[in-house]
Amino acid sequence: MVVTGNVETAEVKRLAEKWFEPIPAIDKPKRNLPVEPEQTEHSAITVERDVPIDSIYKAFHMCSRYDEDYHTTDLVSDILSRGNSSRLYKSLIKEKKLFSDISAYVMGDFDKGLFVVSGKLSPGVAMADAEKAIEEELEKMKTTLVDANELQKCKNKVESSLTFSETDIMTKATNLAISELLGSADLINKEIEHYNKITVEDIQRVAKKVLRKENCSTLYYLAKKK
Repeated sequence: MVVTGNVETAEVKRLAEKWFEPIPAIDKPKRNLPVEPEQTEHSAITVERDVPIDSIYKAFHMCSRYDEDYHTTDLVSDILSRGNSSRLYKSLIKEKKLFSDISAYVMGDFDKGLFVVSGKLSPGVAMADAEKAIEEELEKMKTTLVDANELQKCKNKVESSLTFSETDIMTKATNLAISELLGSADLINKEIEHYNKITVEDIQRVAKKVLRKENCSTLYYLAKKK
């Protein structure tokens, strides 16, 4: 339980003891989920539905929130699609006009999760052309070091976002709870530090590790022909 706001610690403790202390403790079930085996080849599926436009989803396996590479993986997604100056927006929406919307994001799960690239194709664009364009941008992340200024700009956006999130007590409570579940509530004070220590070499290393074709599952989500 996390309590935030204009409260007194002694009063919070008094009320917690009044309402929660009488409740007997129970044995916590041990969470022992089977680990999914490493994916060794690309998989794909095509689905047709009554949707207005074609879309593509590419999901790559990635590490958990506990892993030291989590923050680096998060920055890889930011470089690709955070804001109108990001790579996917500038190249695939603004310049090539292949997509009306495209994004890259991490699931942020405590368990090992997914790094997802999803996009809505512009009218008349072939799925093969759209996918090829995405793969070219991902390949650049793996083969060419990110410019230091580009990386720093993403770090600045993250720091700004984290700092402003502290002005909202609900977000602060959520972040404190997540940090405690990860091991210590004090981790909330070290988030910016984790991002700032990431180097351009770290970005390339993680991109090579995660953005591999054999580590990817693709969904081609097609609008039914009328």
